[in-house]
Amino acid sequence: MSDGVPTGILSGNPDAVEAMFPSVKSVIDGIVYMSCKDDGNEEVKLTCLTALAVWVARSTDAIKPEVVTFIGSGLEEKESLRRGYLRCLSVICKNADAVLPISSLLVPLIQMVKTGFTKAAQRLDGIYALLIVMKIAAIDIKIDETVSKEKVLSLISQNEPLVVPVAMASKLSVEDCETSIELLESLFLDHAHRAFETLNVRSLMQVKYYEALS
Repeated sequence: MSDGVPTGILSGNPDAVEAMFPSVKSVIDGIVYMSCKDDGNEEVKLTCLTALAVWVARSTDAIKPEVVTFIGSGLEEKESLRRGYLRCLSVICKNADAVLPISSLLVPLIQMVKTGFTKAAQRLDGIYALLIVMKIAAIDIKIDETVSKEKVLSLISQNEPLVVPVAMASKLSVEDCETSIELLESLFLDHAHRAFETLNVRSLMQVKYYEALS
């Protein structure tokens, strides 16, 4: 032991390094989570949410119940902060192993989809929420049945057949545009039958092509 650091670490012993990893990882988990939870500054909180999303997407062990609860409470925040939580979830969903732990947020996310696709001002929230819902539904048959019973895609088809209007796509940030493309890909790849049955696929392909060129 030297200055509190195990000798094996200093000597580069692989077994010692591996043994220390869970402890180091736990400390990082706590730091990232507490930074998001405690800071009252919106800009700093959004930055912390980005860090949390990247960390959780790489370390599924970090998705503890309190983290999911914290993110769920953020879905009730005002617009800019709420979207930060949605972006956080969308990044987490890039790791398939991280999707199921956030499935407890399905009900508020479905409500956000319904609100987002009936109120133009909240359409971007709806797009993010729909992506997350589709990702969750793709890995759990019971959740997929719930989404079907809620007639989510039928509601979207009635209100916004393109899902992502071309006029809106032209004004999106790069990050939001990438999310829109990811949503369309999820609809085509993970929910093809329902998408082809409910949505205007030809129009969706036009939107995807436009966004790919943007």
